[in-house]
Amino acid sequence: ELREMERLARLVQRAIRKKGARGAANIYEDLPWDAMAEKMPGRSALDLRKKWMDELRPVYARKELGPTEDKELLCLLQQSGAVHHSDIVWDRLHPRLSGVVARRRVEELSMHLGVNASLPLHERATMLLPLIKTADIRATAALKCEDLLYQQLEQLQGLQQAAEAIGSALTTLQDGILARKHTC
Repeated sequence: ELREMERLARLVQRAIRKKGARGAANIYEDLPWDAMAEKMPGRSALDLRKKWMDELRPVYARKELGPTEDKELLCLLQQSGAVHHSDIVWDRLHPRLSGVVARRRVEELSMHLGVNASLPLHERATMLLPLIKTADIRATAALKCEDLLYQQLEQLQGLQQAAEAIGSALTTLQDGILARKHTC
């Protein structure tokens, strides 16, 4: 469903650019909803317009949630104990956010966790909450990611040294085998 929503958003944005009526009050009313529905099998023009007006337009209209909403959202997510997205009724999670906005924001915040972004939802919320309290999640997460990258680089360098040592040992072994073949 996320891909479908992204596709709808692209279609709407393309239609708006074509129309060239960015500031008009009725801009969404006059869009070619029927033509968009033809490009999205199984959806009617009314379905698409409703999905855009009720769910997606607020996501695209709102620039960014603040630390207060982020903290509330993560606390509610942590309390839910949810492991997977399907464990939550997203529309009921946060009293002032639509389900689409809440889910998308959790995914945006989770991207800052790097390899931990695939943890169960309640665990991600637990990891993200202290970062939200610092009010600068991006900087804090960037530092943690940088530390993680350096650790991984050190591990790779160690693996590379081990691989070189194994390669050297194999060469010595091959030389010994060839020397024995020639003496026999």
